[in-house]
Amino acid sequence: MQLIAAHCGDAPGGNCHDVDFNIGKGAEYFSQVLAPNNGNALAALGNYNGWRLGMTVADATRAASEGNCRAQNNLDYLYQTVNGWMQGKEGYNIGQYCELATY
Repeated sequence: MQLIAAHCGDAPGGNCHDVDFNIGKGAEYFSQVLAPNNGNALAALGNYNGWRLGMTVADATRAASEGNCRAQNNLDYLYQTVNGWMQGKEGYNIGQYCELATY
């Protein structure tokens, strides 16, 4: 999982990399975003990347057009995750937008 230090206070010895703690925190977070998405796992997974239902390409690319490309949503996030990472493939090399190559 990808935890920031602020979420590691109760980790054994403050170690964010403790496997059991890390997976538990990830599962806890996922359950928190799964409920408001009515059990829709893809919508919840999209929330992890900053997506929300009804979000448009213009919404997702606004940060880049305002000069903050680092805050840009990955337009291929769900595609890469489901059709790449979850299948043991290199997710960065798949998707329509290929990490915003068209922007």
